[in-house]
Amino acid sequence: MIILRFASGKHQVINAIKEIGELRDSLDYGIDGAVVKINDLKLREALGTTSKQPKWAIAYKYPPEEKETIINKIELNVGRTGKITPVAILEPIKIAGSTVSRATLNNFDYIRDKDIREGDHIIIRKAGDIIPEIVSVLTNKRDGSQEEYKEPTRCPVCKEEVERPEDEVNLRCVNSECESQIYRAILHFASRNCMDIADLGEKVVDLLLESGKVKDIADLYYLTYEEVMELEGFQTVSAGNLIKAIKNSKDNTLDKLIAGFGINGIGRRYAKILAAEFENIYELMNVDIEKLSNIKGLKEKKAEYIIRFMNKEKTKEIIEKLDKAGVNLKGSKKEILSTKLEGMKISITGSFDDYTREEIAEIIEQNSGTVTGSISSKTNLLIAGENSGSKLTKAQENKVRIMELEGFLKEYEL
Repeated sequence: MIILRFASGKHQVINAIKEIGELRDSLDYGIDGAVVKINDLKLREALGTTSKQPKWAIAYKYPPEEKETIINKIELNVGRTGKITPVAILEPIKIAGSTVSRATLNNFDYIRDKDIREGDHIIIRKAGDIIPEIVSVLTNKRDGSQEEYKEPTRCPVCKEEVERPEDEVNLRCVNSECESQIYRAILHFASRNCMDIADLGEKVVDLLLESGKVKDIADLYYLTYEEVMELEGFQTVSAGNLIKAIKNSKDNTLDKLIAGFGINGIGRRYAKILAAEFENIYELMNVDIEKLSNIKGLKEKKAEYIIRFMNKEKTKEIIEKLDKAGVNLKGSKKEILSTKLEGMKISITGSFDDYTREEIAEIIEQNSGTVTGSISSKTNLLIAGENSGSKLTKAQENKVRIMELEGFLKEYEL
């Protein structure tokens, strides 16, 4: 159903927008605004359009819809890094086109600052019409049964003591064998941006943990076809596919493994930086905080997270098991032969008789140079081969030095 209103003049347009806004709650679908259009094709043509939008139409965005509901309970979730997140379980309510029954409370400082309690009447809305958030607590509706919420001292899953790391607002379970952390850690480890084990989803991880066949991420590489066949729902083909997917992941690059560890603050981007800096995972395990903090793009806080993770006995055990299972632990660090090109930004264009571009790039990097994909005034040199393209023209415009490969290798004695 499309809601249409015809209006003449500013006041009628404003009234039509208000009227449509008042209908939001009765619709079977969510809306976040109204569009005002000129109802005259000739006038539309005369007004024209910009490169992005017509000049004869404008959108009005309604403020987020707010409604009252009740917090029935506050639950605690434990993430893969041990972070404990409080979640409000709400009396279900329809808002912005969907029924909301949960709202993340972020952390325990957030609960304290807003004085949120179980049994409270609250005003809720969807931030950006997507994420449920608590706007305010209706303290005047308390009947005396709502008690101040106390933050936990023990993990809700493993019951071990929790801690709040310095400079953090989050409580964390530091027990690496916590069941909730293991479940999420394995899912993260197997995800596409990490080890990419396609057949290892939530249901399979549940079965593996319940059966006791897997207790950490390294145990995946010791699973046998026969053990998988014992799991509920597995047949010959599906069991074979899972074992094959796990085996194939052994050859992944080190950055995928580091990302798969789920170190706090270390995603794929920083994992790639680390993999390029070290010969293997053991070098990373033994690096000191000073050297780690000096790696380009890596802040001291992230370096601390890495050191803390690598120093755990459980981490050392897992890496040893991964090594024995044949998982690749080698980094992509380039062998440095000299510092002849240190500080130089060099670009490559065209084709060459005796070298590929990749081989030329490797020579540059092995001698401490940096290979750049584009030309700018900061580029020091362009190595040009046959059929050079637009890079050559741009290098000339930016007065970048241009050399043939033979002259480059001879001048720098490479």
